[in-house]
Amino acid sequence: MAGNRVLFVDDDPILSLEVCLFLREFGFGVAQAASAADAYEAIDRRAPLTALVTDINLGPGPDGFEVARRARLVYPDLRVIYISGTAMDRYAAEGLKGAQFIAKPLHPRQIVEALRRESFREASSLSPVAELAPDFGGLAAASARRTSPPQRFDGLKSVSLDK
Repeated sequence: MAGNRVLFVDDDPILSLEVCLFLREFGFGVAQAASAADAYEAIDRRAPLTALVTDINLGPGPDGFEVARRARLVYPDLRVIYISGTAMDRYAAEGLKGAQFIAKPLHPRQIVEALRRESFREASSLSPVAELAPDFGGLAAASARRTSPPQRFDGLKSVSLDK
């Protein structure tokens, strides 16, 4: 995944941390933004980006659809993945052409798989055998190491369910 740089936009700090750590584990470069304004700053810096993963509902102000439209003005070939727990119906009407949607709750592996599918699709347009390339130590190996979704915590207290 060398050379792949993702802008991840979500106002949930725990989900952002979890997803960004996971993406880095798989070799992606990651820039994080907690709001549309933060995302706009990252986009306006014009650092190399290959993909945008954005929540649709980002709180007050612009939403993920607006972030994606602005990003595509600067990066016309940018891959876009929307994530949301509530806005799937809006995705069909407002999502950019060629974008993908992943429903929350999600596991970060779903984002990695979506990014990899897009990479294979691009590579297969250059080489008819790209989709046959083996996965040497990539997603399959990491998936084997991680058999269950990472556990979340709120950092405030530890609660045991065992009695």
